[in-house]
Amino acid sequence: MPISFFLADTGGSNLIIRPSGLMVDPNIFSAFLAISFIIFFENSLRRLVFLMKSRESVCDEKHNNQKEIVTIIISSLGLIFSFLLILFTTSRTGVLMVVVQIITYFLLRFLIRIGFWDRMIKKISLLKSRLFRYRDHNHNNQSVSKEKKYVSHSIFPFLDIIFERFYSIFDMSDQSTLDHLNFAEYAVKIFLLAPLFGVGIGNYHIYYSILLGEEGGFATPHNAFLRTLAELGLFGFISFGLILLLIFTRISKKRSEVVPVYMAIFAGIIVGNTVQ
Repeated sequence: MPISFFLADTGGSNLIIRPSGLMVDPNIFSAFLAISFIIFFENSLRRLVFLMKSRESVCDEKHNNQKEIVTIIISSLGLIFSFLLILFTTSRTGVLMVVVQIITYFLLRFLIRIGFWDRMIKKISLLKSRLFRYRDHNHNNQSVSKEKKYVSHSIFPFLDIIFERFYSIFDMSDQSTLDHLNFAEYAVKIFLLAPLFGVGIGNYHIYYSILLGEEGGFATPHNAFLRTLAELGLFGFISFGLILLLIFTRISKKRSEVVPVYMAIFAGIIVGNTVQ
């Protein structure tokens, strides 16, 4: 598959080329880049802290320090490259994922350091064990519910275009924002047509066109949760939520030093699927 690009209208006086790599959409490409970003970020930070601590040790080997420095440089280059690519995709989803991942990462590190995370996990485990005991006690009584001005050759006008697109997140009159809200509204309407089991996987755009009264193309709600709700109904939505809960539980049981980056990736994916 060739590397693809999207020609997108910024709503201003320019058309921009949005790289999507081997993905079908620039937002999907930027989501993978955002995950790569936080991995490079965590690796660079962890090794930098290790290097600073090792320099305080008299018995530290010079060869190991050199390897750490090389690794830090490579990770830093990957960090910068992935973030620049996110900017060039002009994906607001990708930037939002990066912000949420960094906040989650440092928040989790802080909670682990003060011991709050371990206490919270213990309370959740205790609550879960009580619920399971209650379920086992009553299992017999329970049932399973199932063409404009082309992009400028200068990098500085392009940076203005990037800023303009990301700033549009806060502009409720922006056409892209209005389209997203419109798709979300129709997702709720489609859900109400078949609230239990939905209208079927991949049928959102069909029912969107029906409710719209005209051809809506391959419309999408730009929200994985609303799409699941519309296409799979409450049954699929609850199942999807249980899967996410299972992933969260599995991550929380990992070693404390890897929990922040795993949870940051998890939070980024949640946000990315909420505001595609």
